[in-house]
Amino acid sequence: MVSQRFIAKNLQKRSWLSWCLYPLSLLWTLIHVVRRWLHLKILSLPRVKGITVISVGNLISGGSGRTPLVIFLARYLSEKGQKVAVCIRGYKGLYEENTTIISDITGLLPEAENAGDEAQLLTEKLPGIPVVVGKNRFVSVQMIRKRFPDISVVILDDAFQNFTIQHDLDFLIFDSWGGIGNGFTIPAGLLREPLSAAKFADCLVANGEAPIPLTGKPILRTGYQLESIYNAFNEIIPIDSLEGKQVLAVSGIGQPRSFEKTIREAGGIVQNHLAFTDHHAYSQKNISEIRRKLAASSVVCVTEKDWVKLRKLDLKGIPFYVLHVGFQITDKIKLDKLLNVSLCGKLKDARIDVKNE
Repeated sequence: MVSQRFIAKNLQKRSWLSWCLYPLSLLWTLIHVVRRWLHLKILSLPRVKGITVISVGNLISGGSGRTPLVIFLARYLSEKGQKVAVCIRGYKGLYEENTTIISDITGLLPEAENAGDEAQLLTEKLPGIPVVVGKNRFVSVQMIRKRFPDISVVILDDAFQNFTIQHDLDFLIFDSWGGIGNGFTIPAGLLREPLSAAKFADCLVANGEAPIPLTGKPILRTGYQLESIYNAFNEIIPIDSLEGKQVLAVSGIGQPRSFEKTIREAGGIVQNHLAFTDHHAYSQKNISEIRRKLAASSVVCVTEKDWVKLRKLDLKGIPFYVLHVGFQITDKIKLDKLLNVSLCGKLKDARIDVKNE
């Protein structure tokens, strides 16, 4: 798609256009440096008593693997006996400006249908774990405390740049595919903040073989593995059935190349890729385009994030394969140490030494 080509040409790399936009990028950088300094050094961020707040964020605009990490952490902490809830902004959903509970301990609520793709995916992957949508995370955590008084940990998705509440632990994730773009901040590049902002994180997460642009911080290495495939009828399909198949890939994610890699590693042959922008709102017009492109392929492969929206449309006759990808962390001992210290409320008061091994 044109937008993905534009990103690859001008924001992933430095072009004449990105250099023309560079002065605006400097202004953007100044605004965000001052904003972070004011909130962290001058203004006092509020807390909600009795709740540990863990933030998962990134520096790059677009996908870096935040949501899979949030799902992993929520499950991991729950298995260790913590009462966990998740807060998400709900980008492009109906509740971004109107804080709403979309899932509770009994399961999904009707509001989940209109909460945005990532929010709905979270609710489906985290049954029994409350999920709240809303831009103001302090209001979200307050709502959690009032509705679920036994919750001990709240995980904030996409909150490294959010200063509405004090964070007890900040994970900052970098992806091997997106990297840091061309190194410029918005609008000349993909960075939301300059790289120097990474020093405010407590742990840097390297997804895949991502280079880490900062030393002296605990580093967790993570990755993905294709765990299962299912079709439009929610029937499990053997992973090896993708071997040798001509594939039309369809995605609306931040890093479409990583999705292609997953398909190829499973033996699929990517004939074409309809790579829409992140959080793309699918329509029947897109389905018609998929039908036209399908002539050269035997199956259509999509991500679970995209399937949340695609399944609501008329898909009759299209052989969809939905790829479920699992998230893995290689050093759980280091992760446990970080989590244990933050749960004791000490991480922000005394920076601990978690050595990179």
